[in-house]
Amino acid sequence: MTVPLAVLASVVEGPIDAAVITMTNTDPRAHVALWHGVNTPFVLSLVVLVLGVVGCGTGNGFGGQ
Repeated sequence: MTVPLAVLASVVEGPIDAAVITMTNTDPRAHVALWHGVNTPFVLSLVVLVLGVVGCGTGNGFGGQ
């Protein structure tokens, strides 16, 4: 799903810039991207994924049964 979204982001970037320039008479230099670098939400997502894999990998799941 990420690859089609990346292609879509690059396709719509030009029309978005053109619309903003038309409405505001300024050049915004907008850049649509899926990757914004390592930040707090990204790190927290990795922590949750690791905890989920570890929790499910123990064989007990999180139910403790």
